[in-house]
Amino acid sequence: AGVAHAGASPDLGLAHLLAAWADLEWGRGDLDATRALFGRAVEAHSGQAWLWRSYAAFEAQEGDVYVARHCFARAVRADPAAGETWAEWGAVEKADGNEDRGSVYLRRAVELFTRRDFASGNVDRESPLRRPWSSKAGAFTGSGKPGRIDQYVYDAARGSV
Repeated sequence: AGVAHAGASPDLGLAHLLAAWADLEWGRGDLDATRALFGRAVEAHSGQAWLWRSYAAFEAQEGDVYVARHCFARAVRADPAAGETWAEWGAVEKADGNEDRGSVYLRRAVELFTRRDFASGNVDRESPLRRPWSSKAGAFTGSGKPGRIDQYVYDAARGSV
């Protein structure tokens, strides 16, 4: 009743629960249970890019780049405008030795983050470089420290991911 009351579909609530459980099992080192739980989660609600990204990150870190690519492709299909997906996929490709493909995906991520900044009104169109960057939008914060996504993209571009 809590999930339905919050306005989310019961399937989405189940997907959240299963993904959290998969993360727990992954932390415990039970890879078979992790795969099974991610499989059930995407079966419950396959239209969530964040869910496919989580599954892809798991597979990439466990060394199955082919399955990770499939999961990233499904994440892109679920939300083509999610710069986070392109950034993570680019980092995985670079880490796997596919510099060109990784660079293309990372450029796409930067393009999408920039579009999101402009669309949200976070950018002064007269002087776009004058504004402090928002870590929420995946860019540098006003403190001069990189946001999570920017740091990820920066590290991937340097080959340290």
